[in-house]
Amino acid sequence: MMCFRKISVVVFALGAFILSMNVIVKADTHPRKLLGYISGEHLRCYDPERNKVFSHQPYSMTSCGGDSYRISEKDYQRLIPKQNVYENDKVICYNATDGWSGRWSVTNLKYVKKALQLGLSCGIKVNQTIVAKKPKSEFPLKPIPISFPSVLIKRDDIAVIIGNANYKKMGKDIPNVNPAYADAEGIKQYFMKAKGIKEGNIIYLKDATGSQLASVFGNEKSFKGKLFNYIKPNKSNVYIYYAGHGAPGEEGDAYLVPTDTDSQTIQLTGYQLSTLYSNLGKLPAKSVTVILEACFSGGSQSGSLISKASPIIITPKKTMIPANVKVIAAGSERQMASWEEDSSHSLFTKYFLKAMSGEGDSNKDGKVSDVELKEYLSDTMTYYARRYYGRDQKVQIHNGG
Repeated sequence: MMCFRKISVVVFALGAFILSMNVIVKADTHPRKLLGYISGEHLRCYDPERNKVFSHQPYSMTSCGGDSYRISEKDYQRLIPKQNVYENDKVICYNATDGWSGRWSVTNLKYVKKALQLGLSCGIKVNQTIVAKKPKSEFPLKPIPISFPSVLIKRDDIAVIIGNANYKKMGKDIPNVNPAYADAEGIKQYFMKAKGIKEGNIIYLKDATGSQLASVFGNEKSFKGKLFNYIKPNKSNVYIYYAGHGAPGEEGDAYLVPTDTDSQTIQLTGYQLSTLYSNLGKLPAKSVTVILEACFSGGSQSGSLISKASPIIITPKKTMIPANVKVIAAGSERQMASWEEDSSHSLFTKYFLKAMSGEGDSNKDGKVSDVELKEYLSDTMTYYARRYYGRDQKVQIHNGG
């Protein structure tokens, strides 16, 4: 009886083993799984659950795994265009490096691109270069977006735009005028769109030196500079804009401050305002309009232009303006030209542009008169100069004569 039981157990165990073997054989009887795998070939597989084809590099795997099964190279290439191909990182790197060669492939660029997109180094040692974040510019470049009423092109009209912002680069102890570039660019848009001046008729100077100012406007000996050569006699209207420092000399004469001026000798290296007005008055133009984003008190929002060793405050004199010249200035001789708190624009230029866009046209007649401009700037520029800094700043409009 004992022997019979032992035999039964053995037979039962043997039957279970055979049954399990039958199950394994049946589970592996898919015709595609029975395909032979040649060592050294890529293993091409199909995953029916995810409906994707994928591959393994040579020697890395000998079976597809799970419910996936091996497919032929022909089927693999047929399925690739029809569905997303899944390839693991090792496969990508193997192809991107021509079989782990230690360098990027020059023929398998598709895989090189994939590896770089995924941030894979693929075992290649590279020198990491730290790219420094570009610091925010001290000088804003873009003006506020403003739309101006369109006008016909005035082919004969001429403009000069000067934006002097970077004084420190010359090392002459003069502080920068941070908004000058943005101010100049905003005025350029105004001249072109609202005044109809062609871009080719604009003389545009950034960080102008003393010699550049003289070459454009002439000097005390001759008024026939570059601007004179641009003008068509009795046809051209001339517009001049200057953003930068102004300063008084020792005798109270006012000067434009070129970027190469020495703060100790402004009367020798600056460009005298009286010379500018005198030379402009001699031009054979129909009209001349000067817009000054500058003050001539010797102070500025970024610091004083007058020697710290001298306690004397110089009061600039009023400069004679010729009959055919109109001057619009950011403030009087004793006042300081203020900026926006973020230095994005000078207050005068910003609100001058907004006024000329139509905001200053209080009677809606399609133009901004001098009276309307003064009223608008009093409500905006003057108000914000007082609110931000406690300063008095009022626009000055002078018609020569």
